[in-house]
This record gives sequence, C-alpha cells and structure tokens, in this order.
Amino acid sequence: MIKKKRAEAKIFEQHTRTLELKNDAISLFLDAQKTQLNNILDAEANAIADKNYNHNDPETIERLKLSINTVSDLMDKGVKILPVNEDQEIQKQFPDYSKLNLIESSIKQITNN
Repeated sequence: MIKKKRAEAKIFEQHTRTLELKNDAISLFLDAQKTQLNNILDAEANAIADKNYNHNDPETIERLKLSINTVSDLMDKGVKILPVNEDQEIQKQFPDYSKLNLIESSIKQITNN
C-alpha cells in the first residue's frame, strides 16, 4: 500500500512539474502528499499493532512504521520476499509481485454509497 502511494505521489509530482505551476503551489502539493503518506503509514502501523499486538505502545508503532518503510524501499529496489514454508495459508499472506499495484489496504475505507 505504501509503495503504491509513493508511486502515485511521484507521478503526481512529475505531473505538477509539467504543468509549470509556481514553486509555491508545487511545494503545497508536495507537502500535502507527504502528510497524506505519513497519515497512511500511521494508520497501517496502528492497524498492524491492533491486529497482532495487545498494546499500542508508541515504540512498537514507530518500529512498525520503520519496518513498513524499509520493506517498501527494498521492494522499490526489486527485492522479493518469499515464504520458505510450504503451508498454503502462509503463502497466501505474501504478495503476488506481478500485481503489486492491485494490493489494497486492510484498513476499511470510506465509500460513497
């Protein structure tokens, strides 16, 4: 999810630069994207902590955020993390690297119904 949002942010950044917007406007867009990315990162880390830990210790949340960023950076560089275990249930928890852009957040999203 973070990898996808970073890619979207980079695309949007390039798009705004091609529109030759003023530097102030570009800075506002970039700051808003950074804030959005940080909010998503916080939400994902909190969701993982809620699901897998019985506490919401700030240190645990920060470690999760660091782990998410590290794995995202590695995936950007082409690293694939694959399961060693033959158990099908464990293998389902790993992403399909040919469809990374289709991965959705496990956090429930607000929809317009």
